[in-house]
Amino acid sequence: MNNSSTSPQGQSKATLPKQQSYKSLLRWHTSVCEEVYKKGRLGWYVLVDTNAGSGYNEEVQCDGSPIVALNVLTSASFPWSAFFVEQSKDSCIELAQRCMNACSKKVVILVNTASRWNDKDFRYCNQINAEIVYVTVASLGSYVNRYVYQDDCSLIVNFDNQIVLSRFDLRDSTYGLVYADPNGVKDSCEQALKTFYGNGKARFVDFLINLDGQARKRVECGEKKAYDENGRTWNKDNPDEFKYNNIEALMKNVGKKYWWVRETTPGNAPGSQWTFFFGSNYRNFKFKKLTASGLSIHNIDTDKGKEVLAQLKGDKFPVSQDEQQLSLQIIL
Repeated sequence: MNNSSTSPQGQSKATLPKQQSYKSLLRWHTSVCEEVYKKGRLGWYVLVDTNAGSGYNEEVQCDGSPIVALNVLTSASFPWSAFFVEQSKDSCIELAQRCMNACSKKVVILVNTASRWNDKDFRYCNQINAEIVYVTVASLGSYVNRYVYQDDCSLIVNFDNQIVLSRFDLRDSTYGLVYADPNGVKDSCEQALKTFYGNGKARFVDFLINLDGQARKRVECGEKKAYDENGRTWNKDNPDEFKYNNIEALMKNVGKKYWWVRETTPGNAPGSQWTFFFGSNYRNFKFKKLTASGLSIHNIDTDKGKEVLAQLKGDKFPVSQDEQQLSLQIIL
């Protein structure tokens, strides 16, 4: 979700604090799961990054979310696996190299048989000892679940995140986290989340998403304007399609009982307000470690949580005609 025409996709002045906050959140989350593991209730921990990228942000010169995650997980006492979902071939190859530098586990890249990888790509992956496995869409689920409980590798999945996320079939004792950092409507995976969480097997896998309230509001206004200009009515002709600003739909699709929101961080665009939105079926989390690291996170049922949630939903941000037109350009 790029909020500046001068910054690469997914990179802004909010990028560095985002990665720092993500590191703190993941350290806190794994420390909670360490205690669960000691009590014998955690059988495995799975991390799924639905918008992985190349593992490095050039503009602000910091590690991307996959490398942040590996740096945290390598010190965990419980068995774990990591899935980094990325559609860009070049980003997958760069990420493979960085994963190997960050972690002793081998890297396996699941490549869609319909994608355009050439001999040069395969030769380079062989040189860095990254294993390439050709997979069809129909067989993706069997491959994903074959690797979930293997402790010797990290997976990079070169498929659309909507396809990947709906293929997981987890054991009941699996804990973990799904992390989403979408760059726009097409990068969101909210309908697939409904499938991932719908069968109840991922009830101990929590959910974390990075969002900008202002960007959501701009996109929603732009989408409505696009529908009106084509002689259609937004709600009547498009009732089931994901509405980018619809936090209630996100909460319903993920299906977690309890939600928390981090206080917002400004980005490049005027009025942009980035935040983390966290959902779990467990209510009694202790956030002292997060507070000590400077992270302010609030249950959405509290007064402060309601205030930040209103920012995330865009309720407090007026949207100009210029911003609506910008949204149209992004969408069309």
